[in-house]
Amino acid sequence: MRRIGWGVAAWAALFGLWLLLVDTFDPPELLAGAVAALIGTAAGAIACHTLGVRIELRELVRLAPLPLVAVRDTLYVTAALVEHLMGRRRSGAFRQLPLRDLPSAPAAAAGSRVVQVLATSFAPNAYVVDVDTEAGILTVHVLVTRARRARRRASGSR
Repeated sequence: MRRIGWGVAAWAALFGLWLLLVDTFDPPELLAGAVAALIGTAAGAIACHTLGVRIELRELVRLAPLPLVAVRDTLYVTAALVEHLMGRRRSGAFRQLPLRDLPSAPAAAAGSRVVQVLATSFAPNAYVVDVDTEAGILTVHVLVTRARRARRRASGSR
């Protein structure tokens, strides 16, 4: 019964995303969205079962701030693009971030790593290039670093 609840929630989330993207309630679009959400839900369930991944609710709750992070990082990347177009060469940096504590169950630990990697790579300013589970480290490439943002604020330029 619990899997059915997760399946319905995943389908509803994907269908809601479809509605946001198409911005219409025409019956053919609703049908296409329902089918696409069903396919996405089935593919996700098959992948999780095949790979032995279980994503727990507390992991998904941690994803709540991602839309705001995406907006903020989009502004940072846009500013970096404008600087590049003005002739200022910029380069990103590699950072190592700690993996959060993983659950003891192997399937839940794999799910936690999946969510952490997706959450870190979701916004346009950073993406994960390596996961070292033994050392508990994510290696991330960041285009606009905090130090660069601080220097830009200190100099008065945006």
